Amino acid sequence: MVEGLGVFHPFGVSRCDYNWLGALRSLAMLLAAMVAALACMLLPAAGIADEGTPAPEQSQTPNAELTVTDNITDTENLLGNNVGAISDAIAKTHAETGVTVRLLYVSTFGDVSNPEHWAEDVLRSTKPAPNTVMLAVASSDGNLVVVVSSGSDEWLRSKETADELSAAALEPLTKGESPDWSGSAMAMMDRIATLKQTSTASGVSRLGAALMGVGLAALIIGIVVALALRRRQRLRRARHRHARKRGGERLYSKNSDDVVAQGSANIQETFSTSDQAGGHEQFH
Repeated sequence: MVEGLGVFHPFGVSRCDYNWLGALRSLAMLLAAMVAALACMLLPAAGIADEGTPAPEQSQTPNAELTVTDNITDTENLLGNNVGAISDAIAKTHAETGVTVRLLYVSTFGDVSNPEHWAEDVLRSTKPAPNTVMLAVASSDGNLVVVVSSGSDEWLRSKETADELSAAALEPLTKGESPDWSGSAMAMMDRIATLKQTSTASGVSRLGAALMGVGLAALIIGIVVALALRRRQRLRRARHRHARKRGGERLYSKNSDDVVAQGSANIQETFSTSDQAGGHEQFH
């Protein structure tokens, strides 16, 4: 499904009175021309069966107003001799940004009330890969639409991106005396490259900010843990000092009691000895 990002812009060309029947007839003629061209490439040239007889020249009138490549469909020959340069730019855009660009140039989108939906249906019918952008231009109608495939990266599928791409493609069609069709395609691809660079830089900035936030959080946690460990160590040392102090007091008290007891015993022993000595003197 194509994301709802079709951006429609008229660019000041008078609209022709086409209807769906005329559009279908034009499409049928286009398909017939493509089938005929394919048949000419596949069928053997006439006259080869008759060896030695030169084949008569075949008069072919190629449709000079039709250009069809993998990424470009130009039924109006609007790109002219710039098809090669545009194709190179499409390849460069894909290599640098990963975005596939498709260009569709027709005379009219037909009698449709919503060109965005028409372009979305066309892009959907090609089964596009994600990150595919299609620029659809109706030269006679003066209409321009940019649509983005579903599944595309966030920066590409945003409404703001579609607006910027359509504005970039529109400017070369309106600023001069005549529309610059090739310049329009180039401008859109240049804008894709710029937006990709911006999104990459923004992503790096967000990643850096996230890493900085993680680092700051880790630093805060480390500080809190260090303070908690330090406080725990202080409490442990305080308990040890208190325990040693209490142990010393107990030892001092015990020693004092022992000294008092020993002093009392010595006094008693002294008095006892004195009494015994006095008796002996009396008897003698």
